[in-house]
Amino acid sequence: MKHTKEMLLIKIEDLVPSPYNVRRYSAGQVEELVALIASQGLLQNLIVTEQVVGRGKRQQTKFGVVAGERRRRALVMLQERKTLAAGHEVLCELVSADHAVEISLAENSGREAMHPADEFDAFHALVQQGRGIEDIAARFGVSPVVVQRRLKLAALSPKLLALYREDGVNLDQLMALCLSSDHAAQERAWFEAQPWDRTPAALRKRLTEGEVLAHQGALARFVGIEVYEAAGGVVRRDLFDSDQSCWICDPDLLRRLAAEKLDAEAHAMRGAGWAWVEARIELDSVGLRAFARCEPGVRPPTADEERSLAELDQRSNELDAELQALDDSDTWTPTDGERIDLEEQDIEARRKAIKEARQVWRDEDKARAGVVVTVGRDGSVEIIRGLVRPEDRQATKTEARSRTSRRQVDEPRAHEPGAAEPAEARAPFSETLLRRLAAHRTAALQAVLAQDAHAPLVALTHALALQVFEQFGLEARSALQIRPGCRGMSC
Repeated sequence: MKHTKEMLLIKIEDLVPSPYNVRRYSAGQVEELVALIASQGLLQNLIVTEQVVGRGKRQQTKFGVVAGERRRRALVMLQERKTLAAGHEVLCELVSADHAVEISLAENSGREAMHPADEFDAFHALVQQGRGIEDIAARFGVSPVVVQRRLKLAALSPKLLALYREDGVNLDQLMALCLSSDHAAQERAWFEAQPWDRTPAALRKRLTEGEVLAHQGALARFVGIEVYEAAGGVVRRDLFDSDQSCWICDPDLLRRLAAEKLDAEAHAMRGAGWAWVEARIELDSVGLRAFARCEPGVRPPTADEERSLAELDQRSNELDAELQALDDSDTWTPTDGERIDLEEQDIEARRKAIKEARQVWRDEDKARAGVVVTVGRDGSVEIIRGLVRPEDRQATKTEARSRTSRRQVDEPRAHEPGAAEPAEARAPFSETLLRRLAAHRTAALQAVLAQDAHAPLVALTHALALQVFEQFGLEARSALQIRPGCRGMSC
């Protein structure tokens, strides 16, 4: 049975929610719809029934919205914002209460949602018509980034978009494929991969093979993305990542820029009395173990340094207390953790700078040792002083043996009548005595370790840790000569 229709112009103030509306609306956002109505007008009329509200003298006739409650809410918001004047009327279709539920159900169940790919194409068509991204964002109540993302998806390979319409690829996979603007590269990444190797992470890895993820690379942080781009470097950015991840497409250029910056840092170290100064882009623990190390003296801190260290300790304690309070109150957020971590890193860097400023190097150590200027793990300049090259260490040993041999040859002559005094004074202790003292020292050390179970454990842990954590120094700083190893197939 057909119901009668009547079209009326009704004031927004006279429109109210209807109990006949089968869709239950939450208090969700309608900002996008507000922007659409503001720019395009009300494109679809509301369906209403007469509805009596209030009691007694306050009783009045309103119009309950059977279909179009979100539109009604958007109109109310526009009126509250003075975009629509008080008393503004909208076109509504009046139906009887007997058919209201049926009409509401038909309106909500009989429509098909627009495919997202159609929306991508529509945004692209608006840009082709000369509309700007900011203008489109304002008209449709979305952010400019949302518009950019939809345009990026619209620019994908037509083959992949057709596959998306057929549910052969999902939206997350499409967003990963957008890392490349080359249709051929997009299609290779998808069609040449095995079905189980088409996760978004796997697709991103295929498209960025041979490139450097900037936030994970120490060299990228050391050089700086802006400097790299200013030198003509290309950056691949992930528009769909909230952190705006980017990849360095030219690692060779990045390394060249890093080498130039390190050379400038090394140049500043030359002339300070060191035997050599070398700039190295990379220096791992294996490379560092090739050097012996001279240990510097440490001067007492100045009054200003003591005050700075005390302030840093106080601030570090305050951050620990703040972090503990956040944990106890369950109000901790990743932003809080990141802020505290950054400040703690800054405190540690300032402590390190004060410690390095207090180092005192002897001229004789500088004459045989050098400096390596490299990039630290956090992307900062790391200066390692007092390193002795293997060839220099061997030359020192050879020279010492040569002096000992000459002294042994010259000693008998020194007792001959009329012989001149030797040019070099004799050693205060003989080699035999030194060997015996070393044996006694070893025996004493063994006795101490045998009496205290805690001391050998600490010594063992220290020796092994030196081989793992390069920031603790070289293994030569431990008196124990230990190498971790394993036997059999259990390893």
